[in-house]
Amino acid sequence: MTPGFFKWSVATSLMTLAMLFTQCGKPFATKGDLIYSVDGSGLAVPLEGADPKTSLEAFEQTVYLVTRQNCTSCHGNSQTPLHANSDSTVAHNSLLSQYKVNFTNPSQSRMVKKIKDEGHNCWSNCAADAQEMQDAIADWGSRLSQTTPPTGGGGNFTKKTAQSRTILAERQAVTAGTVIITAQSASAMLTAPMILRPASGNDPAYIEVPNDGNDATLANNDGTAGVANFTISSTVARANGALWGLVSSPSASDDSFHVRINNAGNFPAWTYPATNGLFKWSRVTGNFNLNAGANTVQVREREDGAQLAMILFTPDQSFVPAGAGTAGTITLRYPLDAILGEAGASLEVKIEDYDAFSYRLSGLRLNTGSKSVYIKNIHVLVNNTYNPQHSNYTLVDQMVPMGGGMALSPSNMIVLKEGGEAVDRLSFSFEFLEFR
Repeated sequence: MTPGFFKWSVATSLMTLAMLFTQCGKPFATKGDLIYSVDGSGLAVPLEGADPKTSLEAFEQTVYLVTRQNCTSCHGNSQTPLHANSDSTVAHNSLLSQYKVNFTNPSQSRMVKKIKDEGHNCWSNCAADAQEMQDAIADWGSRLSQTTPPTGGGGNFTKKTAQSRTILAERQAVTAGTVIITAQSASAMLTAPMILRPASGNDPAYIEVPNDGNDATLANNDGTAGVANFTISSTVARANGALWGLVSSPSASDDSFHVRINNAGNFPAWTYPATNGLFKWSRVTGNFNLNAGANTVQVREREDGAQLAMILFTPDQSFVPAGAGTAGTITLRYPLDAILGEAGASLEVKIEDYDAFSYRLSGLRLNTGSKSVYIKNIHVLVNNTYNPQHSNYTLVDQMVPMGGGMALSPSNMIVLKEGGEAVDRLSFSFEFLEFR
């Protein structure tokens, strides 16, 4: 083999691989467009109930004027999204298919943030250019809202719940009544042999009775037990709350305490699942009450070696702590009185942070009143906008009997964040939601 032929072979191979991985040569398949929905003429529909032809006309009179004047050199034909393409339908659909506009919060549109935050191809002053784009998107959205049908009716996704408060406000509504005390605080008064271990590495500070290898458990009235007294304060009396602990168990023989609040009754045993040496949140069995003012949570030795880093009381039975305690799962509840015309029914869903970019929804339930309810094809809306990637619950098609609650789906769903917890609000729409 000659050196020249070898070089030619290597170069050809590298070019082929590049084409495969970039799909320049489209060796596998043409990528399909992901858009909200498409009407019979091929126009993208940006919002539920919005007329696609009106959307195209509004786009041509707003955003399209800006992009055609300033963006054709790149986004006319060669670079996606083709929002400056000479065909206004292609330009219109390209922005919707790639979620580059946000009609609820125009300032959060990718078309705006790309200019404002990244200085992408500003045509005059970046701040002014971003504002021009934001105003154009807002104008487009305003023209759409004038053609979107009002709430009411059935079978066409016009039955919608009210929006939640922002996810941050919903979380604060739960955690505002939650008191968290850590083992390091002055409120934790220790009686030997209970001791405080300092924070080390990834482990927080925690209390324990040193593990002497004795697997025996102590009764709740044993006078030799180590004790930790935590003081937690509440502005008002709270009944039927949940008590949690951030705990670790070095082994299955080191995984329990006794615990009670305000000296009420004996010390019930609190045994928690093995944690393999990690600190995890575990709920204390039973419901607990707080008085207005100071309250004493007493944690008593049952097995030496069990470790407790933090306690948490919450009046919300559905709240599941995570991290430092307040970023856990909360339950959103949506009364359905206005849609069904009768009180008593509600929709519930659990929501938690999945990562920096998304939420996780789970436990979708319908609580009925005095009648059976038919529910079908549920859309999750973030800031009043539906993203077809959030489609798990569109498969729901159920008759829910009166007098109880029913899980509507066993699936969890990852929902993309739009503006973050301080901005995002969730609501739901239904193809059918009616008494039967």
